[in-house]
Amino acid sequence: MIGMKVTKSMATRLVHILLTAALIFGCAHLDNGPQPLPNWRYMILATIAGVAYGAVFRKASTVLSSATLHMLVDWTKHFIF
Repeated sequence: MIGMKVTKSMATRLVHILLTAALIFGCAHLDNGPQPLPNWRYMILATIAGVAYGAVFRKASTVLSSATLHMLVDWTKHFIF
């Protein structure tokens, strides 16, 4: 993607890929939390977080950046709330 002109159809495809990946990430978190299974509220929250992690990955082009953000979010959730 570096040095390539992003067309409107490519941008639309990238958004669809990001949303699909975020939804899969959210579904992977259906069994989290103290609420009864499936935990739909946590899944929705994880899907939103997945969009943020994907956007960070897209911007930084490294999975380490999104993994670091995920770690910070987990630490915040466990140590502050």
